[in-house]
Amino acid sequence: MSTTVAIALFTVLVAGALWGVETGRRGVLLFCKPAATAALLPVVLDATEGLLPRGHFAWLVTAGILLSLVGDVALLDARPRAFLTGLASFLLAHVCYTLAFLTMARPGIATVAAIAVAAATSVTMVRSLWKRLHRLRAPVAAYAAAISAMVIVAVSTIGGVAQPVASFAIAGGAFLFYLSDANLAWIHFGRVYPHAQTITLGLYWSGQLGIALGARWVG
Repeated sequence: MSTTVAIALFTVLVAGALWGVETGRRGVLLFCKPAATAALLPVVLDATEGLLPRGHFAWLVTAGILLSLVGDVALLDARPRAFLTGLASFLLAHVCYTLAFLTMARPGIATVAAIAVAAATSVTMVRSLWKRLHRLRAPVAAYAAAISAMVIVAVSTIGGVAQPVASFAIAGGAFLFYLSDANLAWIHFGRVYPHAQTITLGLYWSGQLGIALGARWVG
């Protein structure tokens, strides 16, 4: 499957999921949400060269997408146990992405800036939600540390061994994924606003697409 066809399929499924959210059609969301994430796999994999990932980077990104798929399915359930399952799945996805990005990283000035921004933002977010987290304080703090590390290492790929287009796709994707998770935490713990879920999912899939394209272009 070509990159263009893969992205077109992904875009249609994302549009369907967002339409399901906005119109309250849960059946559409139940189908399109996991299908959209699964559609990222052919973006990473080149079917003309086999269906298995090529190299450690692609293997780790593929594992991250599959773990994200598990998290997507878990978060379709509103029960607390499902939320924890989703949290754990996405945390492991961030670990996979971080390990992948480390293979391409070359720390520099951008890394220092990323550390400062990610640390300040994550600490501020967790502190603002702290009283609402209750028993989830440790898991949420661990998750915030994991996604912060993922963003920092993603930014560190800029100027590394990967092509610039791949590095910027990876860094941009990681940043959008971070914004999505920050927004999800904000609305999950009591600060809901209009179209919040649509914005969260839009940022999430935009970020995942950036990471998937980065893996494809690293090749």
